[in-house]
Amino acid sequence: MEKSKVKAAIYTYVAQELLHGNAGDLREDTPLLDLGVIDSMSIQKVIVFFESTFHVKIPDQEVRPENFSSIEKMASFIMSLNANA
Repeated sequence: MEKSKVKAAIYTYVAQELLHGNAGDLREDTPLLDLGVIDSMSIQKVIVFFESTFHVKIPDQEVRPENFSSIEKMASFIMSLNANA
């Protein structure tokens, strides 16, 4: 799996599902937690998206803010899960 494709899929998900199609100036490094785009409720939705789209299992101990803080961080997180699978 290519990281650029993972980023693109996450970007699309965030733009459509979390920002309701209003991506504005969303970038790979946009601080999603700091801006309130991702909160405790939406993290669960993101996890379901990750598991169904990328066919990974998100271990409970990996549900940490730093893994969900930006599109770049989320893509790196998915890539690390795939590398360890």
